Amino acid sequence: MRIGRLMTGAVPGIVAAITVAALLATVVPTNDAYAKRRRNRSGKLRLIDVNVGTFDGVSHNQVIEFKFTADVDPGTVGAAIIQIRGENATRSGFTKQVPGTFQVQGRTVRFFPRLPTHLRNPDDPRGGFYARGTECDNADENAGLQPSTNYEIYVVGHPEPSPVRSTRGRQLTNSYSTRFTTAPIFDRALAFTIDS
Repeated sequence: MRIGRLMTGAVPGIVAAITVAALLATVVPTNDAYAKRRRNRSGKLRLIDVNVGTFDGVSHNQVIEFKFTADVDPGTVGAAIIQIRGENATRSGFTKQVPGTFQVQGRTVRFFPRLPTHLRNPDDPRGGFYARGTECDNADENAGLQPSTNYEIYVVGHPEPSPVRSTRGRQLTNSYSTRFTTAPIFDRALAFTIDS
């Protein structure tokens, strides 16, 4: 009987201790969760991933995705701030900006390279396309990413005057750069399909 009473008396104490521990766990975050919240509150904006960084054989229709540690201000994203440039003909530098559009969604920035297209002639008062057979009429050449080409990505950060910023106004802590190479082309219909 005594053992029974001790156990009976101990069970409510154990239950109370477990209940208090459970309540504390919901109120006081674990060390990992607390550290993560502190890092986010510290406001440092960092680039943590680029989905094509240091890759070879990147598809010509690949959407390039950048992941940051905080929500990005869309007003600080553009071709001058996130530079994606192809290597020049002399292989002495990366000079030609890849045409395309940016999309900002929270902590993710996506770059959609231009697919093969015919371009409109800005000198045509009616907004027509370049004449057939001219250099600018080549739809494949007008694509953003070209086959078997080296590219460099440079993301402008601190201490540059116009870095990427978070929605809280915090600037990207450093500038980042990486390179990638596109795949050779075998079948144009597959290389530039929108069904990737």
